[in-house]
Amino acid sequence: MLLEDGHEVAVADNGRVGLELLASFQPEVVLLDVVLPEIDGIEVCRRLRGSSDAYVIMLTSKDHEVDRVVGLSVGADDYVTKPFFPKEVSARISAVGRRARAPRVDSALPERVFGDLRIDTEARRVTVAGEEVVLTKTEFDLLDAFTSRPKIVHTREMLRERIWGADWFGDDHVVDVHVANLRKKIDRDRSRSRIETVRGVGFRLEGGGTYGDAAGKVDGVIASARIADEQVETEQRLERLARSGLVNGAETIARLEAALENPRSPGPFQGILCCDVDHFKDINDTRGHAVGDVVLATLAARIRECIRASDTVGRVGDDKMLVLLPGVHDLCEVTKIAEKIRFRAAEPIQHSGTSIHSTLSIGATTTLPGESATTATARAEAAMYRAKQSGRNVVIGIDATQHR
Repeated sequence: MLLEDGHEVAVADNGRVGLELLASFQPEVVLLDVVLPEIDGIEVCRRLRGSSDAYVIMLTSKDHEVDRVVGLSVGADDYVTKPFFPKEVSARISAVGRRARAPRVDSALPERVFGDLRIDTEARRVTVAGEEVVLTKTEFDLLDAFTSRPKIVHTREMLRERIWGADWFGDDHVVDVHVANLRKKIDRDRSRSRIETVRGVGFRLEGGGTYGDAAGKVDGVIASARIADEQVETEQRLERLARSGLVNGAETIARLEAALENPRSPGPFQGILCCDVDHFKDINDTRGHAVGDVVLATLAARIRECIRASDTVGRVGDDKMLVLLPGVHDLCEVTKIAEKIRFRAAEPIQHSGTSIHSTLSIGATTTLPGESATTATARAEAAMYRAKQSGRNVVIGIDATQHR
């Protein structure tokens, strides 16, 4: 059917051959099944992203949400769930084939500066505090959209049309996953994301009008004062959170990578818990960020009560913590620890004479031999989203062996 539609097609029956074809065929669009012999589709996508700008459309099972989340996290642009209509796949390939990869830049400035975040739109290069950040094509296009018009709220519909085109018919979940992946890369140790969620509407760049050029000129003295105030507030919040025993996101991932390289006894696996604070934004909005920090620090302390001294609790987002449990035997052991944490976290928090009720939605998984930290944490995150969809204050486990 693809040949009938006028496409030039090359077919590989396993992941290894697919990667070998990449250099000679140089495709514009890659239709990639998750389940492939020799090298699976997730790993093929990860390696492909190191050398190719091609659009990647993943083919996944309808029941395997984790495959979709992991695929998008390693660089896929879109996904189609099985079973599907061949005409649907052909339409998506035709749609992305009509779109160029080059960014659409609204601003005349080649470099945009937002505090320590710099975006070179011509070189498609992004740095945070002078350190280069490697983004996928879709992540860069999203950042380009946010920074080209920093004063507006970007709806999901606007982002879909800008990044994928008006004829794209994927769902909003794809947009949300790519935004979440972008946040992880550009926020680093920040306690508040640069990309704010406007509930029921979409997303906007933090601060809105704090837009500058390469020379550091910003939009007015008020904006400059606000940046300074926010930096002081952020430093104070980070200091408070550091005292809670929370490790920053970069250090958390570094510890996981080290554990994957050198597994330790008594158990052969690394357990991972992704803990999301339910309704955390409501707490910040109604009680203030200082109270939100108290809640987060208290929950972190309660998690520490439930695990070993050698385990790690790290903050990887505004309302998200990652718990690393090296040396576990199986998923059952991990979920038992998660239930203990969930029960303890649900106890009321006493602060300034009032009770604050907060719960955790927890995703649990174990690692597979030889897999990357990115793949393992994405699986734990997918389990956490399932927990939130199940009504929150729930533990959901994903068996890694069923998603090879």
